[in-house]
Amino acid sequence: MRSLRLALAASGLILAPTAAAPGATEPLRMAGTAFDRPAEIEVRDLDPAIASGAVREAFAELERSRATLRSLESTAGEGRTVTLDQTAADLVRRSAGFCLWSEGAVSPLGGEVFRLFGLRSPVGARPTPEEIDRAVTAAHCDRLAYVEARRELTVAAGSRLDFFPFEIGWAIDRAAESLRRAGAANFWIEVGPIVRGAGGGPDGRGWEVMPPAFSGLIEPLAAIYLRDRSLALLTADDRTLRIAGDRFSPYLDLRHARPGSGTMAVFVLAELGVDAAGVAYAMFALGPHDGTMLFGTLSPRPSVRWILGSGAGPPVLTDVNWSAVPRH
Repeated sequence: MRSLRLALAASGLILAPTAAAPGATEPLRMAGTAFDRPAEIEVRDLDPAIASGAVREAFAELERSRATLRSLESTAGEGRTVTLDQTAADLVRRSAGFCLWSEGAVSPLGGEVFRLFGLRSPVGARPTPEEIDRAVTAAHCDRLAYVEARRELTVAAGSRLDFFPFEIGWAIDRAAESLRRAGAANFWIEVGPIVRGAGGGPDGRGWEVMPPAFSGLIEPLAAIYLRDRSLALLTADDRTLRIAGDRFSPYLDLRHARPGSGTMAVFVLAELGVDAAGVAYAMFALGPHDGTMLFGTLSPRPSVRWILGSGAGPPVLTDVNWSAVPRH
């Protein structure tokens, strides 16, 4: 069984062969870090020597993805036009589409909001209303212009790229493509709160995910089985931002620079990691009322579950399309 909260203390890669069924290829698992989060990759359908190289290359792809993101965030802005390679162009196009779909709640242009709230580096003072107003304006979807024919990106002066809502999911998708190129079809990738499972997993049912326990739930949440799907689980305790004694969730509604209210956790199941991540961020920021109103415009439909609570009583579960989630 697997948990979305790994207890890994590794700074490098830990190689660990896992048990194989009689006659089956010996699976191989490596644990390490990516995006400063615990990470794990397992491959179950390759010769061990090939699997070892494939998993190491997938970890290298995670690191290259991070480097690509940081480079793009630092070079695009202040009205400059940047020509993108195809990989970066795909991310910009997709994340800009998320901005339009969510009416600005999630955006690749949240850099100024995230800076004010200390996402990348701590801050000592609460942002002023004037600073928040400027940062919210800087996150508007129309501050980004992308010309598909030339793969040219222009970010308006005063706005700042930050792919935090999408980065781990996108990197996982790139690592998955790396494994597929090596011939793997049955594998697991986990980085922090996002996982992707391909193939039938250890026993053909898919990759089992055991959700963490939430205090106050009458019954524990059932296991989820991933087969060629990605799952994002965002909680109110993820990367908590602290400013002058106040605590904030990093999943801020970028239309107002405010955290979602009353949301303890959001689960999203989608095919791609980047889609699971982007939808989960939006659903956390928006909550079930506004989130459900936007949900109908998504195709194919992901599955979404909210866990809501204030601490005054048992948490409440509400979901959309959750009946489509495999549980066996």
